Amino acid sequence: MNSSNPTSLKGAASTLYFFANDGIAGNEIWSSDGTTLGTNGLSNLNPGGSGQPLSTTLTEYEGKVYFQGQGPSSSGKELYAADQIGATLFDLFPGSGSSEPANMITFNNNLFFVANGLTGSIGREWWSTDGITASIVKI
Repeated sequence: MNSSNPTSLKGAASTLYFFANDGIAGNEIWSSDGTTLGTNGLSNLNPGGSGQPLSTTLTEYEGKVYFQGQGPSSSGKELYAADQIGATLFDLFPGSGSSEPANMITFNNNLFFVANGLTGSIGREWWSTDGITASIVKI
């Protein structure tokens, strides 16, 4: 039996989140309540693909964890939020381009991060969200 190689452990809202490889879907986001039965893969970000979360860290905000993930080639490297239900895509750079979010930090009741903008033409900028897709704004 091979190791699932869990990495980037982070607690949020009484749940432990981490990246692990089950040997089938690739390296994906998982959650656990600390029991075998309560440990589950949350989402296959790129079915049939590499399924590679690209972050080495998870950032907790408002009971969820945020990270950079590689979804289908149609969405590129984008911001994801995960909770006990699954992972949600925040597609800042629509299409196959990538926003490549990084340097995430929580401050003043918001999540701040650096990412490429809507068309990529503005380069890397500071962005903020209160956790709702429609509320992501460039600072």
